Amino acid sequence: MRWWTLLIVVGPSLLLVMPAQGSDRYGYWGFDLLSTELAEDDGAFGAELDDTSAALRIHGGYRANRWLGIEGALQGLGNYHDNGNRFDYSALTLAGMLYLPVSRSFEFYARAGGGVGWVRDQNRRETNNKPIGMVGVGAKAHVSPVLALRGGVDAYAISPRIVDADGNAETRDQGIGVGYVGLSFLF
Repeated sequence: MRWWTLLIVVGPSLLLVMPAQGSDRYGYWGFDLLSTELAEDDGAFGAELDDTSAALRIHGGYRANRWLGIEGALQGLGNYHDNGNRFDYSALTLAGMLYLPVSRSFEFYARAGGGVGWVRDQNRRETNNKPIGMVGVGAKAHVSPVLALRGGVDAYAISPRIVDADGNAETRDQGIGVGYVGLSFLF
């Protein structure tokens, strides 16, 4: 069974768990649909690079009070193609969350954090693990006591080791931009 099948089966049952009405503290989990772009490659790839992709993020977190929280996520950051080469980017991150409530059902947020990123060279069948940093901003609308819609943008920075067509390996500073929309289930 694939992990996303489990989300589809288990997700709706979690809607039965209601958070305390009026509480600023709650846990949540959910998923986001991502549109990614390799915005900066530091000369690692040629002009033939397909630098946009789509991905999925699974997130979970805890809202400690009206202003602060923490969120962890496992996300794909895109599959990029360059002259027959394919590179898959993904990350496991932990971020601090700062909330700016506008009303009881709508708020803005900012986040900053980091974690570990993976770059998989599909042709060489190599995986390169490196630290990754991230910042982002977004907005969230609570449509019910247990469901919130969210969307925003993130920026990721990573310095993976890239092997060129001649077999030379170099560390390159890269930036990935992400736009997303998603759902969060509150408990």
